[in-house]
Amino acid sequence: MTSELTRRNYSIPDANLALFASNLVGFLTRDLDDFEIFGLTEDKIQDLRDQVDDFEEIDTDGAVLAGVLLASQTKNELREQVLEEIRRFALRAEIMWGSESPFYKGMDIGYLSKLNDAELLRSARIVHNRVSTWVTTLSDLGLTLELVNTYNNMVQSFENSLNELAEKQADRELKKQERISAGNQLYKLVYDYCSIGKRLYENTNPAKYNEYVIYTTGAGSLSKPEGLS
Repeated sequence: MTSELTRRNYSIPDANLALFASNLVGFLTRDLDDFEIFGLTEDKIQDLRDQVDDFEEIDTDGAVLAGVLLASQTKNELREQVLEEIRRFALRAEIMWGSESPFYKGMDIGYLSKLNDAELLRSARIVHNRVSTWVTTLSDLGLTLELVNTYNNMVQSFENSLNELAEKQADRELKKQERISAGNQLYKLVYDYCSIGKRLYENTNPAKYNEYVIYTTGAGSLSKPEGLS
């Protein structure tokens, strides 16, 4: 049973949320006297500032994705190397015994290009077991123990790359959940303080009121606030 993933409670970009929250720290510091009636203190403002700093230090998805893409590229390169070496082994077996021989069929390589990564790894291990016993028999066709050992290391590197890619993909999801959770906590503070600020200045100070509204500009005028629920 899988755990339920944390859902994002805000729609504005993370960078916009961080910038707005950073500006909000300044507004709250300036307006502390007005907010004290709602329990705001300097310590609470500092807590907001700390949350902004922590949120900005979390890697963006783009930064984490770069690691995933690099791991995927490495895996694909190793996959092609393994495929090419298997084809060479298969060609030697076909020349020696024929494609209908039990030796060739025992390699169990099937349609190599259509195998997924897990299937290819399994076939690559089987091929290694087979060719390890053919070094003497196929020596005239260029098969050596050194070549077999090099191939075995290549297969191991391919398996390692699969594991690393899986770890990078899992880390990406974990980092995403960490970012969403931190963003939700920060947004809750921002929303609460903005709600207080709008109530305080709604009928007294339009300029300050607008500072506590998350909005976008359109056609030279204010448009409907976004990201607030």
